[in-house]
Amino acid sequence: MALTWADLQASSFYNGEECTCHTNGIASPVGPYSSTCNSKGILTLSQRGWAPAVWDKGIYPHEKGDDGVDYDPTSEADNSPWIQTNVLPGNPVGRFEACKTPQKRCLCDGVYWYPGFLSPGTAMPDYKCYSWAFSITKIYSAQMRAGTYFVMNYEAASTAAKSLSRSLFAIGNGLMSHMQVWGQIQLMNKIMAKPFSDPTSWLHAMARAQYKKWDLMDEGFAACQSAGIAKRTDEQNKYFGAYVFGYMMPQYFGLSANIGASSADFFKNVVGYDHFNYNWGWRGEDPMNYGIGNATSLDFVRIHLFRAEEVYAEESRRMKLVCGNKAAKVTPSLLSVNEWVALRQAEAADGRRKLGDTGPGPKLDLHTRALQIQSVAPKMKLINAMQLAEATDPHREFKWEYGMPSDMGA
Repeated sequence: MALTWADLQASSFYNGEECTCHTNGIASPVGPYSSTCNSKGILTLSQRGWAPAVWDKGIYPHEKGDDGVDYDPTSEADNSPWIQTNVLPGNPVGRFEACKTPQKRCLCDGVYWYPGFLSPGTAMPDYKCYSWAFSITKIYSAQMRAGTYFVMNYEAASTAAKSLSRSLFAIGNGLMSHMQVWGQIQLMNKIMAKPFSDPTSWLHAMARAQYKKWDLMDEGFAACQSAGIAKRTDEQNKYFGAYVFGYMMPQYFGLSANIGASSADFFKNVVGYDHFNYNWGWRGEDPMNYGIGNATSLDFVRIHLFRAEEVYAEESRRMKLVCGNKAAKVTPSLLSVNEWVALRQAEAADGRRKLGDTGPGPKLDLHTRALQIQSVAPKMKLINAMQLAEATDPHREFKWEYGMPSDMGA
């Protein structure tokens, strides 16, 4: 959407002789070349993540500007190619941190700026941002997307914001109806009717509910950390954020397979819950730079806290079960910790493609995958092995909502 809107302003793009788009144009009847600086489609936007542990060591990422000069995100130069998006509190670790870029290149997102996603007593620092976006739906829905935004108070910024809003609310993008708008306003009025300090208010009740979910998941992770299997990341303060960010511990680094649908291997196969891994979240950064050792992108898990309390009570129970006894199984159609390790180690030892990997090569049929599961879990019935093979087939149609038991309804 950002590039689509920017392309609409192509006629006003800078067209200086020092720009590559000015000198790399095409031949025309009126001169040796025709500048492409004011053409649509010349802009690109790529994502580049960086790990705080690397930044803290003074190792900054660099990208070349159009002038061929290397810039890091802190550069004040007009030719710097950097724009930073900064979610506060962060997703998934609840991190509170100012932008590394100058204010004019810093876009802040306060989608999780609610008492329920913050530790008690947290105050928002005076972060300097070019713009702020806030959600009015995240407080009651993980799926709906609606909100408000603010920009710097000068003409160019407000003009651009108004133009973008007109594009967003055009019929082609799904014009929001009068009833939808006022329905959301009615809901927000209800939510804000009582202050957070009132225990009977919506905001206070939601915060208490979120804290209970945190307590439950911390119990589960404590059991798994004690067993040396998985833990919540040290940098995440309790109650901070709408997510719990964890990872497999060093003994289990590199075992997780790509089982498709961005699902976390260990949690899907052993705990029986379908959570996101964080394979997609590094934005080009090497997970080894996170500072915990030789972890891979598949060793991480992001658990959101938008479901009912009972969902997390059951997950915590399962985590304590399987981490407290590595031979224990939650259901006949899931693996124990020992069986999961044996399966992944067997694949590595004989050079077999991991059962779930989505790389090149022929797709394994479910019966073949079930037999391979049975080779490390001989007591598992074929029907149960088939059920697990189907549930972790990387080519499967996604059915279960993330954050729920993957065996629900079986």
